[in-house]
Amino acid sequence: MFVRGDLAVFGGKPVRGRDDPLPQLFPRVFPRKALDYVREVVESGLTSDVEERFKRAFAEACGVKNVVTVANCTAAVHAAIASLNLGSRDEVVVSAISDYGSVAGVIAEGAIPVFSDVDVRNGCVTAEEVEKVMTPRTKAIIVVHWYGLMCDMDPIIDVARERGIIVIEDCCQNPLGEYKGRKAGTIGDLGCFSFDPEKHLSAGGGGAVITNSDEIARRVEKFANLRGAEFIPRYGRMHTSF
Repeated sequence: MFVRGDLAVFGGKPVRGRDDPLPQLFPRVFPRKALDYVREVVESGLTSDVEERFKRAFAEACGVKNVVTVANCTAAVHAAIASLNLGSRDEVVVSAISDYGSVAGVIAEGAIPVFSDVDVRNGCVTAEEVEKVMTPRTKAIIVVHWYGLMCDMDPIIDVARERGIIVIEDCCQNPLGEYKGRKAGTIGDLGCFSFDPEKHLSAGGGGAVITNSDEIARRVEKFANLRGAEFIPRYGRMHTSF
């Protein structure tokens, strides 16, 4: 039977305390394999293909055609928004519960974030709540698979397809999660990931955008990594528009 005095705030024994604190982010523990990868990159003079090997492995694990690596998930979502040429007065529906990284790119590109409420049982947006805030200016939806739980994607995709709207999946908290046999990030048009230290799949930092669209992948790569440039033979870098 529960007794009020069992709670630490009322004098009970705390689950965690000074003698048994919560795990800390620092100091970080790096496995030997991580050190081997760093050594490989350094000793190769930054010519190692370790990044390409990761992209191929992650693409295979997700069951997707294209992986574009970026600095973090904030950069991933920003690059996804920029690749769609969204801008002033365009609206993007975003989950009301998420990290600021889900919104930063929307604001940076001059678009307007519009917040959708979530299912109180799991913190994920639903098609019903998304529809409530959509307008004729809505151009994209960013769903967030919150705390390892997948959004109910089929109804959301149906709503988006009826209106010709792009769906971006923020998969920071659910890498390799599944919905009806499909991996997180492969159900919408783009999937965005974080590999920060506190994430489920960590490389100590970094992020990625995945998509089955070759054209979207090209535009994401151009914005995120090539600084809007193309390399012209016998000329060099030329900064161009998308």
